[in-house]
Amino acid sequence: MGGASEEHSSLHLRTTAQFEVISKCEMVLRLTDVTMEDSNPSNLETRQQVQRSNEFKQALETRTLRFSFVDGHVQSICADQEEPVWVLNIKRGILSAFQNTMETLDEDQRVFETDVAGTCPTEYESKGKSWTTRTVMKTKDLIGCIDRSGPQSAFQGAPFQVPSDIQTLPVMKSTHECEQQINSAGILTQSVCKETH
Repeated sequence: MGGASEEHSSLHLRTTAQFEVISKCEMVLRLTDVTMEDSNPSNLETRQQVQRSNEFKQALETRTLRFSFVDGHVQSICADQEEPVWVLNIKRGILSAFQNTMETLDEDQRVFETDVAGTCPTEYESKGKSWTTRTVMKTKDLIGCIDRSGPQSAFQGAPFQVPSDIQTLPVMKSTHECEQQINSAGILTQSVCKETH
């Protein structure tokens, strides 16, 4: 968390997300190669495996997550009843990184997108194009999200909506950025995300 001291706290989750197409609008998410590391507060480049990381890996890799996917939107999810809530929330976050709701990849756009963070103003910026790949930067200022209250949030509150860019109690400034690589067929091949608080 920036601003509190000179030291930082960083948690690094890395996984391979495999998507299997079941039907035209139905897919399955499977996680493999899960690792979790934290950084040394004085040196962010020095990372070490977190305690109980094997249990963490097993929990994330055990079950798949079915979901419906239409025109870049995750419409719904169908989770296993035995899936722990914290595991499901991580998988929802991965689906958020997978989602791209741009109408066209050629123009920068500002849209409202619903995902694990709530319904958020989301900016898409087309960063460049090569022969085989297009780069898109997806940015959310999480303070503008609505529908963030509830048991899945660490901060409990009463839902409210006012005509303002600020829709969440500004306990801390939070941003979410994903750099997406999209191939010439329009298929997302990579998404690297960073959330800062």
